[in-house]
Amino acid sequence: MAKLKKFLPKNKRADKIMESTIIFIVLNLIFALLLLFFVYKTSTGAVVYEQFYAKQIALMIDNAKPNTQISLDFKKGIEVAEENKITSKEGMVRIMDNKVFVKLSGKDGYSMDYFSNYNVSYFFMDENLIILIKNNEEEIQNDK
Repeated sequence: MAKLKKFLPKNKRADKIMESTIIFIVLNLIFALLLLFFVYKTSTGAVVYEQFYAKQIALMIDNAKPNTQISLDFKKGIEVAEENKITSKEGMVRIMDNKVFVKLSGKDGYSMDYFSNYNVSYFFMDENLIILIKNNEEEIQNDK
């Protein structure tokens, strides 16, 4: 026991400084690990693909002309959704009220507005999302 006391600090002030330094280092390591974990989950998770697909679809609709058919490869989105235990393709994408909703995880998903005032319908064909753009005026004339 006498030999052990030689290695321990004899000054209480030095002991307090050492404790606070160790606590500071441990808390910084925990914070850094949590930050890295968050960045990893965000960059490889569904959040990135939800934003990508929602923005891509909204831009395509805005740039489309009436009577256009758009085919979007949705393979990676389907893979990410299956990893998050979402099996229904119909629930992955919704387009309504000038808004595109993409949900590839159990969370809320991501929505993006578009400005065009077209009648938009969509469906999945295998791993492709097919978007049909029609002019609202044509729909009104066809209904009469």
